[in-house]
Amino acid sequence: MSSPTLVDLLRKLTSADGGLIRETTSQLKKYLSSDESVGELFVVLSDVGEEVGVRNAAGVMLRKKLRVWDRWSVDQQAMLRSGLIRLLGVEKDKKMLHNLVELCARAFCASYEASGGRLVSSWPELMEYICCGCGRVDDVSSRELCYSLLYSVLNSLTDDACPLLGCVAGVLASGMRDAGSARVRYECLKSVAVLVTDSECWGEGGGGGEEEDEGVAVLAGLVGEVPATIRSLLPPAVAADSVSFDSDLFDVFGSCVTHTRLMRLIDLTASVELAIEVMGCGELDAFVRKGALGYIVDLTRVRSSVIAKMEGAAETVLRRVFGVMCGLEENEYEHDSLLQQCTQTIDTLAQRLPSSVIVPTLLGACIEPAVADPHTYTRRAAFLALAVSVEGCCRYYAEHSITQLMQIILQGIVDPHSVVSLSALFALGELLSYAESYAAQYGATFMPVILDALTKVGDVNYEESQEDVQLWISRLFYALEEACECLDNELVPYLGDLFSRLFTIQKTNPSQRMQQFVFESVSFAVSAVDKLIAPYVDGLLDVVGGCIKARECNNECLAFTEALSALSNIFRYAETPQLRSYADSTANFAMQLLTTNADQDEPAERSAAYDVMAALTYVYKEKVDRALVSGLVEQALKTFNDDQDDTDLRHILRNGSSIDEDDDEDHVPDDDDVDDDVDDDDDDDDEFEILERDYADERVSALNLLSDLSVNSEESLVPHFDKIWSAVHRHLDHPDEDIQNNAIRCACCLLVMCFNVASKDSAAVDEARIQGMLVKLYDELEDKIKESEVHAMVISALNGIQILLSGFEKALFSVIAIERVANMLELVLTRKISCLNTAVDTDVDLEEPELDGLVMEAAGDVLPGCATCDPDDFSRHFSSCIAVLLNQLKRPNSARKAFVVATLACCINNQPKLFVDESIAFELFNTLMTDQNDEVSQNSVYGMRVLVNKAPAYCAPHFEHVLNTLHALVSQKKPQSDSTNKHSPSAALLDNICGCACSILKAVATHAPESTSKTILDFILNLLPLNADKENYGPLFECMTSEPISNAEFANNDSVAQKLCQEAIKTIVQDEADLSPDGQKALLKYLANQAHQKRDLLLKTLETCSEQQRNVVMDKITNNN
Repeated sequence: MSSPTLVDLLRKLTSADGGLIRETTSQLKKYLSSDESVGELFVVLSDVGEEVGVRNAAGVMLRKKLRVWDRWSVDQQAMLRSGLIRLLGVEKDKKMLHNLVELCARAFCASYEASGGRLVSSWPELMEYICCGCGRVDDVSSRELCYSLLYSVLNSLTDDACPLLGCVAGVLASGMRDAGSARVRYECLKSVAVLVTDSECWGEGGGGGEEEDEGVAVLAGLVGEVPATIRSLLPPAVAADSVSFDSDLFDVFGSCVTHTRLMRLIDLTASVELAIEVMGCGELDAFVRKGALGYIVDLTRVRSSVIAKMEGAAETVLRRVFGVMCGLEENEYEHDSLLQQCTQTIDTLAQRLPSSVIVPTLLGACIEPAVADPHTYTRRAAFLALAVSVEGCCRYYAEHSITQLMQIILQGIVDPHSVVSLSALFALGELLSYAESYAAQYGATFMPVILDALTKVGDVNYEESQEDVQLWISRLFYALEEACECLDNELVPYLGDLFSRLFTIQKTNPSQRMQQFVFESVSFAVSAVDKLIAPYVDGLLDVVGGCIKARECNNECLAFTEALSALSNIFRYAETPQLRSYADSTANFAMQLLTTNADQDEPAERSAAYDVMAALTYVYKEKVDRALVSGLVEQALKTFNDDQDDTDLRHILRNGSSIDEDDDEDHVPDDDDVDDDVDDDDDDDDEFEILERDYADERVSALNLLSDLSVNSEESLVPHFDKIWSAVHRHLDHPDEDIQNNAIRCACCLLVMCFNVASKDSAAVDEARIQGMLVKLYDELEDKIKESEVHAMVISALNGIQILLSGFEKALFSVIAIERVANMLELVLTRKISCLNTAVDTDVDLEEPELDGLVMEAAGDVLPGCATCDPDDFSRHFSSCIAVLLNQLKRPNSARKAFVVATLACCINNQPKLFVDESIAFELFNTLMTDQNDEVSQNSVYGMRVLVNKAPAYCAPHFEHVLNTLHALVSQKKPQSDSTNKHSPSAALLDNICGCACSILKAVATHAPESTSKTILDFILNLLPLNADKENYGPLFECMTSEPISNAEFANNDSVAQKLCQEAIKTIVQDEADLSPDGQKALLKYLANQAHQKRDLLLKTLETCSEQQRNVVMDKITNNN
């Protein structure tokens, strides 16, 4: 094929319409298959008289041919090298010059790789050309071209540019000080960033040689020039539009922070000062300012001590970032915006630096003044900054500023400007999520605001709304979700109003997304209040059932799976008799979903159906129909065996076909194919990821169903054990983390099931075989714990061992040596905690990453199960683990203290002789009961209760002191301001106070001295009423009617009896709905006892009630007995 013919084809390709492109491409494919095409393509590229588009197409094809550089002849390689250098000197067109630079870089890379990384035998002439051109002090254009070429060459040598450091370091150092060209200085910055990044691997696995040490020193010298170079590129040194930045100015510093050896030689103080300066330079493009913010984020994550040691640096960064946010009118939902980078910076600073440094500046100097600012976007910035800082500073906020924050946020939610209320809703959701134990006491403040907002969005069509309205609605329901989890049982007073508004939306709003939100909210509310949902079950089932029935008529009902999830929660948590009547029809419907959708792409529906069946096991218990269990097992196994189908589907979704797309010889680029990159279809990727996640969720749900069946329907599931075990065991190494975690849980539950069945009927299970499986499973879990670097996997394996300990109890240690368990726990505790202490700069008192804390908690949860063994064995093998936990109490981390106290209390419950001397445990719990942190306090009170139960004789002399302490906790008043850390006790703390008091009451008759009776009397009189929480009345009144308390002196005191009668009558008449059935029975039993023992006192108390109320009380007493 002649050159003119090639030119004609290239001209057709660059100017043809759709009809000619296919024909032209086919002809060019044949042409490209010839090795001789290299010379002819270069002839076209060299023809300066030809159209730029045609020459560019020839250049792109040459770049394609470089991929098979080793097939080029020596003459072809030499021709390209010399020809390209010649063209660089004569080319005038800027676009073509840029493409030539890229072609040179690719050619150098191909030559360099083919020579094994030897510059002398690759293309030394190009490096000579670059170095000479960079030194032409009288020719700016030449310098700019050569420095651009140098960067392209270094950048093309992926992870392999460092060998060139020696020959380019001097050139770069000179270029960064080039006074004549900002472009030269900028290209040098990019080149240094490449060299720093590529040298990060130096010294891995060892100290590195002298050559590497010299290289690091050279790099350190270049990095030292960077701050001055960046400043020379900023206004007023140069005009803001004189240099267009296509890369981040701070890339060099971003690479330095992860370069361990380089960090020993450089000081990043100047880089921080420079970044602060750039953040506030309004003349700069947002791209440049984002680079400065991104660098601060990277530095804070990896080298937080750099900022922490610079006096006032953190405060200055916060003020500067917040100032930038106040001036931005970008939408929150804009991806990769300057606003988003600002919020990420504050988030990272809050998580990695001490809250005592962050909060006073952020809250006092930034947020508080801004919430009252007349400028809308300044107020928006205040709530955004607050929202993103909550996760890192939640404890500090909760203990110092919770009331103030709640007032600020609620003020923002009702702001007339939607952008402000949008951010305030975000802040509320985050505060309820991360400071829930503190925020719960403000339910009466924030719930009315949320409920009112629900009414306002009730008729909004989500799908037809603007993006900002959609985000507002999403954040509202996020806040509602977190409110449900935060309030827990204290959500009960709001349930009627909440469900009324949700069901109004469900009935009147046609938006499918709004319907989904409704059923998601129902699920969260049901799981929050647990069995207290009973009064609302009929109404919930009507609404949820209506949506499920609508699915039969409308295949596009997007809310269907959420309705199924809500139904699952109702069956799982609501302990009401009427659920049994719904169970059979629901089970049939769920099975129908599983079987009819078995061969269809409906993984989300099948997943929801599995969840419904798992919840039904809590209704059926052991009465699950054996045929139903068999059908469920069959469907689960089908789900587990769909591996090949899933693989094929993923391949089709990802690639579109089975065509091998790696055959680049048959691919002819068009004029725009400059970077050899084909943009991925983001929408297809998103669709693929969603569907892939749905298939994974289906498998997770099937595993959870089998786990629940193994707990609630042991005898029905045992016959299927062999089939289930092989499928479940296969998933222990599944690449999906959620599937693997749930497979671990399921495998452990299955073995516990076999153990339980064998203990009832030894012939039903081969015990020796189960023991062998137990040993193998434990080996696998221990390997995961020792070898995995993924914290979630370590946690999952530890949770599996905890299930085995809970199920097998002491029997586990007859199969698994107790020394193994002890050594494994010690390894986890010491290794992971050691990592905690060194993962961040130890010279700064940082808040620790939550995930590492979860590893320790998972290990701690295993300890109480181990404490069921022989006391001597426990003392001998686990003393080091206990010592590690006790050492954690010295840390300032309140969450860590709370966990340690709870773990030690649980261990004492199973192993009363955990400490040789009970005084150690007593002093520990006694000291921390009054801790300012609510969770530490409540766990310590629980620990004291355990100690009273397990060592009453030791505790008896201290009963009066303990009761006085409990009384002081109950008597704490809600603060008028945030000047004090004290606050009214939470429901959880009150539960533990009452539990501890009941334990003391039970022990007092036989172990307490006479003087304690007066203290108990005072305590009971002051304990009632229990704020608004009547749930504790059940245990307390039950305690007062049990032996030997009912015969004790304090129990028969008239003042005590009258106080208890008053509260019992008042509760039965006014607050009966707040009591569980057992609580109601306890109150009525106490009144019945008083009717026999102190009839006159009871009648006198009843006189304060109306006749109707008296009749109600007396009828209930009679009916109860």
